[in-house]
Amino acid sequence: MTPQSPTFSTDLEQARLLFRYLGGEEWQEYRAILRVFADTFFAEFTPDDVAEGTLIHVDTARDRLESLRRWGNLTVSSSVGNPTSLDDYYRRRHRYLITRAGQEVFDLVERMLAAVDEIGDVQTARLRDLHRALETVLEHLAPPEDMAPDAPSILTDAVRTVFDIHDRFTTELTQFFVQLNEWQNRYDLTPDEVHVFASVLVDYVSEQLTEIERVAGPIGRSIERLLDRLDNLLPALKSGLADRIDEAGLSDAMAVRRLKGADGQEWHHLAAWFVRTPGRPSRLDQHTRQALAAVRTLTTNVSRLARLGTAMSSRRSDFVRLAGFFDRAPAAEQAHMIAAAAFGLGSCRRLGTLSSDSDDPEPTVTPWRDAPRASVPLSRWSMA
Repeated sequence: MTPQSPTFSTDLEQARLLFRYLGGEEWQEYRAILRVFADTFFAEFTPDDVAEGTLIHVDTARDRLESLRRWGNLTVSSSVGNPTSLDDYYRRRHRYLITRAGQEVFDLVERMLAAVDEIGDVQTARLRDLHRALETVLEHLAPPEDMAPDAPSILTDAVRTVFDIHDRFTTELTQFFVQLNEWQNRYDLTPDEVHVFASVLVDYVSEQLTEIERVAGPIGRSIERLLDRLDNLLPALKSGLADRIDEAGLSDAMAVRRLKGADGQEWHHLAAWFVRTPGRPSRLDQHTRQALAAVRTLTTNVSRLARLGTAMSSRRSDFVRLAGFFDRAPAAEQAHMIAAAAFGLGSCRRLGTLSSDSDDPEPTVTPWRDAPRASVPLSRWSMA
């Protein structure tokens, strides 16, 4: 199945519909309904059951359930049991249960909503587990004719461990560094918040980067050894359900998730995180440089708040520069245009990409006169 095939496009459209319940004003009602079904793959609920569990009117619950069924989050039970009357038959026909895809989407959305304001900890200990799993793969890897009978199952478990750990670690690392990059550009933070970031985060980031650098080298060397032996590894991993479906010629009719690591490209992607090549640093090296740049900005902000910074680290120079624009404006009309551009007094309609401050506490469409005051640190003694 390729991205250009009609089947692939249909699958993408069906997957998109699974998130449809988040797009309207009634999304909280849909969440409450799905919460009733969550973790109950074999439990069936009628509209009356859902209405009782969510305090949503039964007619509204019936409409919401039908929408979730159309989108693929729920399905209708095919079992009607032994109805005692015609009304009982129709009532039993309208029993719903959650689908596998609906359960996975609900779990994903709930995890994202729960963690949207949280700062994730980077578990560098995962790297040591990753290195041990790689060494297990190397230890049991051998040419097909010399491989022990239980080696394929051991290799499959170890490869699954390698990529599971890597996915969790890279997700934690990327999310933390994205958050760190956002903090460095926030001038609406209070002085206490900036001091906390400088005193706590700087030490934390330094410790994490030191540990990552210490373990990344051995991991990179293990991956390089594995890349030279992929011809022996990949055939040993072709024993899962996806490969058996391929052998039976049913791959176009059934979509089965493959074991991660059964494709050589996935190992090269893993190597890109830890292995440096001429002219191309590893992904970890790139994240390290970005983290150090963010830390430098945070420490600069602390210096600015302590009135020890230079003019470039103070917002005073920006205000003086803006005052110069007003002073040199040839007419009042140009001064109004400058004010509109500087303070966002123009139309709130924008065509194009989101601005860098789109995730600020106040929406970008909030007029400046209605938004709460922001504390902008200013070094009074620096020269513009």
